[in-house]
Amino acid sequence: MAKLMTIGRLAAQADISIETIRFYESQELLIPDERTDAGYRLYHRNAVERITFIKSAQNLGFALREIKDLLFLRTDDHATRADVRRHIEEKMAVVRRKIEALERIQESLETLLGSCEGQGSASTCPILEAFANSVDPEHVET
Repeated sequence: MAKLMTIGRLAAQADISIETIRFYESQELLIPDERTDAGYRLYHRNAVERITFIKSAQNLGFALREIKDLLFLRTDDHATRADVRRHIEEKMAVVRRKIEALERIQESLETLLGSCEGQGSASTCPILEAFANSVDPEHVET
């Protein structure tokens, strides 16, 4: 029989908190392999790899529900690499849209900065006026 570890040991090996493990359980991303008679959770070593997978996917911007789908693909005998690619392509499309939105924000902020020379009273600052009047930064008077 494979050696099992407690939730505390798993947390230490995976470098996350016990609360995070419990949260992953509540989201059905991680399930204890066994429980003791006293109700303590016990996990196989592969739980560390699963947590590493979850953390890596989170670092790439995947939501927990998306990670759950990816974890399912790992164990689904009928899943293909094309299925995995589709998930990554969908995430790439989301990331591209976010980058485009951030670039528009950057352009707006640059326009706002250009409208204010940085001298004089803040009460007449064109940046603050633009915010107060919901003015499109492209139409701010300098």
